[in-house]
Amino acid sequence: MIYRRVIAADAQTDIVEAQQWYEESQPGVGERFREAVARALQRVQERPFMYPVDFASDSADVRRARVKRFPHYVLYRVRDDEVTILAVLHGHQDRPQWRS
Repeated sequence: MIYRRVIAADAQTDIVEAQQWYEESQPGVGERFREAVARALQRVQERPFMYPVDFASDSADVRRARVKRFPHYVLYRVRDDEVTILAVLHGHQDRPQWRS
């Protein structure tokens, strides 16, 4: 089963900002980042329960999938037949602060 994917506005902003930062740092890397995120999102959409729970929530557990080749994670929730992408964060960002 492939779950329906919804990307929250904040997650979309995370992706765009990180892509721009990588592209400014070294041309071409931003595009590779975007492609790596797209592959991670596809994996999450196809098999969302293969990734660990990052933290439990009242409404649904928040899971974390690694973006290959980059120090970023995709944080998401699964409800019924839908995967909601909540954030795409650098591994050194403060996730407890993000939760609040």
